[in-house]
Amino acid sequence: MNKKGLKILTVLSLCSAVAQAEVECHDPLGKWQPRQQLRHKLEQKGWQVKRIRVDDHCYEVKALDNHGHKIEAKFGPAELDILALEMEFVGTREIENFLENHNQAQLLPVIKVKK
Repeated sequence: MNKKGLKILTVLSLCSAVAQAEVECHDPLGKWQPRQQLRHKLEQKGWQVKRIRVDDHCYEVKALDNHGHKIEAKFGPAELDILALEMEFVGTREIENFLENHNQAQLLPVIKVKK
């Protein structure tokens, strides 16, 4: 396995372990922002939002990104900050492209990758 492949495997292993932890939100209902505001924010980033629902007092989103990758994500309903992210890629090269184009240090707390 080459150095790049090992790096990706290491990142994916770390991501998967971190994302396994259960995410729960504790924002007071009075501070929740409307789902439509989250939908608008995500559509501005190129996501095709399929569904936003409440799960464990968080907003759970199912969507496709601008490359057609499936996304499941949880957001804090007050700040609309991302707490967990799970993506399903078509193939290994797609994962490599994604990791090369994103700050991995920022992704590690929230991402889980499926092939």
